[in-house]
Order: sequence, then structure tokens, then C-alpha cells
Amino acid sequence: MAVPSLDRLARASLYVLLFWVPLASGADRGWPLAVAELLVLLGLLGWLLGMVSEGRLAWRTSAVDWPVGLLVVLVLLQLVLGNRPLLAWALGPPGDLGSASTPPALVLTLGTLARAHTIDALRIFLSYVGAYVLVIHLIRTRAQLERLVSTLLVLGGGLAFLALLDYLGRDAWLLRWRDAGDGTGRLSGTFANPDHFGAWLSMLIFLGIGYLLARPGRKSGRTSLRRLLGSPARREEAVRRYLPFIAVLVMAVALIFTLSRGALVSALAAGLVLLGWLHALRRIRRSLALIATLLIATFCYGAWIGFEPIQARLRHADYATRWIQTVSSVPILKTFPILGGGLGTYQDIYLRYQPAALDPGHVYYTHAHNDLLQLWLELGVVGGVVLLVLAWRVGWDLVGAHLLGRASCPAGGGEGEGAQRHD
Repeated sequence: MAVPSLDRLARASLYVLLFWVPLASGADRGWPLAVAELLVLLGLLGWLLGMVSEGRLAWRTSAVDWPVGLLVVLVLLQLVLGNRPLLAWALGPPGDLGSASTPPALVLTLGTLARAHTIDALRIFLSYVGAYVLVIHLIRTRAQLERLVSTLLVLGGGLAFLALLDYLGRDAWLLRWRDAGDGTGRLSGTFANPDHFGAWLSMLIFLGIGYLLARPGRKSGRTSLRRLLGSPARREEAVRRYLPFIAVLVMAVALIFTLSRGALVSALAAGLVLLGWLHALRRIRRSLALIATLLIATFCYGAWIGFEPIQARLRHADYATRWIQTVSSVPILKTFPILGGGLGTYQDIYLRYQPAALDPGHVYYTHAHNDLLQLWLELGVVGGVVLLVLAWRVGWDLVGAHLLGRASCPAGGGEGEGAQRHD
């Protein structure tokens, strides 16, 4: 009896984590992160003890196992090397007054510019890894996968609906536990940043579209309203069938209110890619009807609220500032080419490269506003190569093996027709 209870404990920790992260992300980062780490550790402990009590130790391989392991080893190496050479140079005796004091060569000897920031970033990264491990080891059947996805969709739809009510009412009375918004008049829900909320909604929208497309069609024909209302089983089936679509629609409307350029552009690009793959698989008819319905409903709501805020944000955005920051950040890689400046240390080094056009001393940039660029700068060429390998393996698994059946699955799912899922 111990194994099922431990297994349920691990799954309960996973589901609480899935709810906790978006609901508490707008609060102060310290204690919500600690709670999330505790939930991950509790889930991992329940999963491990469950296997031990059952007398077996198993690991489900996936496409990201060894690349993620290499990334963890790389960050640990950064912490081991530390910043001792830089400190020795900065705190050492001054040189001759007539000679310039140049920093030491830090190509191979520097691990991280700021150990504390790298440790914090590593904690967050390990929390992501722990959540991923829980998902692939605890979600083992089709029913469990559908339950997980539907839970995420209900959470996203419910949170988007409450955020819309607070936004339209101009007073946070439903989501009042979050910190105050950024004062831009954009929808942010429980998130501290509207762009982060938009990215989260965009991911859930396409997860929901995939979930709706993967479900088998009904074979029992049409059901009258009287029979639907008179049968609890049919009512439950109707709720299960239509609630995910309603949640996706609500999240799409909320995505417009975030006014997030990146989230909207990525959603458009993802929609075009999705239609391309569906056309290649000859499943475009039913899929196109579903996506067209979603787009028409979203467009109607957008027309109702007016597209002027989106147009104004696209027209008057300061694209030059982002471009200047990107261009001025690239030389960081030239200074720390091999191992980078250390995970989570962009805020510690960019001040040395910030040009006058970005008002140094008054404006402080903690992030590069480009996740891929920032990871490359913080992990160096070695980390960048590992990230490229990781992206390649994930794409080769999802597209090459399971979508097209033209490659072997690194997770042991077979090859050819045996590996194809079509969903």
C-alpha cells in the first residue's frame, strides 16, 4: 500500500506546483521560489521512495537527458572556477602610475562574475529540471496525459478570465494578492510582467489546440438538448469536450489584452507552422475549421475592444533601444568566449558595455530582452553548442521521429510507423 500512496504524493506535488508557479509569480520572488523548490523536492522524494519501496529503479530516457546534464555540469564548473582571478586583480596593489592597469586574461580561468547570482540561476534551472523529471516519470498513460493537459488548460482559461474581469473593472479585486502592475494599462494577470503572461498564454493556447486536434471525433451522432440535460454522463462528456475550447478562446482574448509584441508575433508564427505541418500530414480540413473558428472569435473580440492599443504599441515601440542593447551586448562573448560570464550574471557585466545612448547610470538592464542571446553570453561557446544540440535533439524527436516517422526515437519509442503519433 505504500507505493500507491507515495505515487499519489508525487503527483499531488506536481499538480500543486503547476498551480503555484503562475499564481504566485507576481509576488516577491524569494518565498514563492522557495515554495516551488519545496514542491519539486517533495515530488522527487515521493517518486524515488515509491520506486525503492517497489524494489526497482527506473529511468525513462528522453531527448534532453544528456544535454541538460551537460548544462548542469557546465554551471557547476563555473561555480568551481569562480571569480578569484578577477578579484585578485581588482584588490591587488596598484601598478606604476605611468602604466595602465589592465584586467587579466580570463578566457579559461574565469568561471562566473558573481557566484551568488549564478547559484540563484542554477536553483531556478534545477527546479525546471525537477518538474520535467516528474512529468515524464509520473505521467505514463494516455489518461494521465489528458488529465495533465486539461488541468493546465482549465488553469490558464480560469486565470485569463479572472484577469480580464480585473482588467475591465480597473480594480484588482479577484487577483488582489499579486503585486501592483507596471502601470502601462496592459493585462498581466498574476504575473509581474505582461510579456511573461502573454508568453505563458501563447504556450497554453497551442497546447490546447494540439489537445483538441488529437482527440478522436464523436461516433455516436448528434445528441438533442433534452437528452443532454437529462443525462449526467452526457453532461459531463459535453463539459469535457467543449470546456478546453472555451479555455483556449478566453486565453486568446487575454493574449490580445497583454499587448505583448513578442507573444503575438510568436503566436502568429506558431499558427503558420502548425498549419504547414497539418497540411503535410493531410489533416488540414478539420484542423483548419478549428483554428479558423478560434481566430474569428478572437478577431471579433479584438474588434469589439478596438485594435488601436495594439497598433499604437506596434507603431510607437522603441525598437532602436532593443537593437542597440543587442548589438552592444555581443562583445561580452568576445571577452568571455569559452565558458561565458556565468549563468545569471548579465546584470553584473552589461554596465561595462552599456553605451551612452542607453543612459548608463540612470537605466539599469538586468536582462538582455533576448533569452537566446543572454544564455549564449552567460554560458559561452561551450554552453551555446550544448543548447544547439538540445534543440536539435528535441526537434528530431518530435518532428523527425514522432510526426514524420523518419528517425529513431531517442526515448525508445521505435521508428517508422511504430514511432508515429500524428498528434
